[in-house]
Amino acid sequence: MSRYQITGVKAENLQYAYAHIKGVIETVRDKGPGCPSFEKVYRSLKDKTMQLMLVLEGTEIKATAITEFEPDGENRILRVVTLQGDGMNHWLDDFVAAIERYAKSESCSHIEIIGRKGWQKVFKQNGFQTEAVIIRRLVQ
Repeated sequence: MSRYQITGVKAENLQYAYAHIKGVIETVRDKGPGCPSFEKVYRSLKDKTMQLMLVLEGTEIKATAITEFEPDGENRILRVVTLQGDGMNHWLDDFVAAIERYAKSESCSHIEIIGRKGWQKVFKQNGFQTEAVIIRRLVQ
């Protein structure tokens, strides 16, 4: 059993993670263009068009991800909008397994990660392929 737990935060509990979410979004925005504003993300989390996922080791937050669903023709995609944390080499496999289960439970055909080119090498080991700057994997 893994020492990491990947869990979603319900919209009604977002106020408890407000400062953490704001810090994550501001950090991601500082690293490059394309990340939506904190206000937009927080509104989207509240109205459930985006989801907040945490990687926990005990009660310590090791990483934060924000996801959204995107229609793609007849398919549905689970898109990882942001992913940030410490010690990724320790929890990445657990995170990928958890989002794959989540994507499958939500009838998604693919998982997609849009980000900097550096993510290519990080996610390649988990079966993702680079399509332009979109890193995508078929849900199994």
